[in-house]
This record gives sequence, C-alpha cells and structure tokens, in this order.
Amino acid sequence: MNIEEIDKILEETPDKAEWSSTTSLKFKKDLVEFFGEDFKDTEILEVGCHAGHTTRILSYLFKKVYAMNINEPSGPWKPNYIIWEDAWYKHYSVNLETSFNKEFENINFLEMDSYNQEGWPTDVLKDVSVVFIDAVHEYYPVLSDISNAVKLNAKYIVFDDYGLIPEVRAAVDSKINDGTLEVIKKIGFEPMTQVGFNIVTGPRLTADFEGLICKVR
Repeated sequence: MNIEEIDKILEETPDKAEWSSTTSLKFKKDLVEFFGEDFKDTEILEVGCHAGHTTRILSYLFKKVYAMNINEPSGPWKPNYIIWEDAWYKHYSVNLETSFNKEFENINFLEMDSYNQEGWPTDVLKDVSVVFIDAVHEYYPVLSDISNAVKLNAKYIVFDDYGLIPEVRAAVDSKINDGTLEVIKKIGFEPMTQVGFNIVTGPRLTADFEGLICKVR
C-alpha cells in the first residue's frame, strides 16, 4: 500500500463539508486503517460512485474495484475502453484524475441502474467479497442493495451516511436486528458532528457515526 500516494490523494480530495455527496476524509482514513493490506487479494463493489473520490482510495486497498453508477463515466472518470455492452449495462475499464497523473489499472466502471429488474451482473461480480453501499439513500433502495450484496455472498458491507440519513439508518438497523448484519466497526464522523448549516434550521448534525462496516452473517 502506497501511503505517500494515498496522502497526496487525500490532500486534493474535498471533505464532506465542502462536497456533501462525498464521504468525509475521516471516513476514507478509517477505510484505510480497517482494510489496510489485509484485502489486497480481494475485490470490492462500490454501489454509487459519484465523482470517484472514495474509489481512488479503494483502489489501493483491493485487487479490483467495480464502481457502479447509473450515469456514464465522465468528468474525473476517464474511460479506457468498453469491456462489455448490452441493453442491461456497460462495463468499462477506466482511469480517474489525480494531480500526479496516477494510472489506476484495477478500476472497472459498471454503467447501469442498480435497481433494475435483472439485478446485478453476478457473473462479473462473482469474486466480490466487500460491497460499499452509497447509492439511493432511501429505505427500500438500501434494502435492495443489501439483498443484492448478500446474493453475491459478500463477507462485508460498508455503509455511508448511516448517521446522517434516517432512511439509511432505519434500513441498515432492520438488517442488524434480524441478524443479517453484524456491526464490526463504526467509521467517519462521530455522533453530533456538524456537517453543514441551514439558514432556517441551523447546524446539520450527525445522529450517529457517519458510516458502518458490517459483517454478513
């Protein structure tokens, strides 16, 4: 794991207060601490990859990263070539922008609706052991993501915005309570951290930890 390059990426990455739809820098650092070198031979699926801020960090921690998003790769995403294309999804080899022109050779991009009736492409994702869920932050979509992750036989599921979005927290808690998931580590901002400010309602505070790392039981 190249700590020097990771630090460079973190330095040029906006924090959550600056870019509300990304994970916090604390969240990313906690991912590095938890996964470290122990998962270098495994693959991860990131459901909802947005601008790729977290994807760049994941690429140092896993053998391969699959980034799933409903939009085509653009902006910081630089497609190399299309690996597969059909009516269901497009599978790209991609690179991501950095200030030091890093070549990411282990990132694949799946352009698709993760909530389509066909589900996720299990043939492509058959070796995925970790799923990072950060797509539609509503109760039933989160449950759908968890269900699809379990179908992949994922060993761990990472959740963003657990402490910030009540619908996310309710969905995840329901699967913790029914025994599907076990909380292994709480990550990111701690409870009651200010992550924004509304001129009408005042400070926006986290109700719980920003994220969770859970084991699938």
